[in-house]
Amino acid sequence: MVTKKRDARPIHFEAKSERLNARLTPQAKALVQQAAALSGRSVTDFVAEAAQEKALAMIRDHRVWALNVEQSLAFTRAVLDPPEATAAQRAVAADYWSAVAEIAASPSVPPLTEEPDDVQGKP
Repeated sequence: MVTKKRDARPIHFEAKSERLNARLTPQAKALVQQAAALSGRSVTDFVAEAAQEKALAMIRDHRVWALNVEQSLAFTRAVLDPPEATAAQRAVAADYWSAVAEIAASPSVPPLTEEPDDVQGKP
């Protein structure tokens, strides 16, 4: 791995085979070009890195819960001492499991003899 002296971020040499096109207003394009120039990178590299950073942030925000102390205590209490299910909740759960059993018993659904390779983490 090689790093640039200017900002010490690693440069990964990986074949780039996928394309992504976007339509911008002239003002948005000028803004991106200016930002890319200020960072010393091509517009393509600047946009690709910005898009990846935004995508990772979005995914992280949907995976991680940030709770304050009060919310954390309420969550912990609910997990450790859940409230009794209501009659309506029990009815919905019974309907769900009944539907799952019907689907599983359907001849059009092949039995799962082993987990798919991607679930087990195999190539």
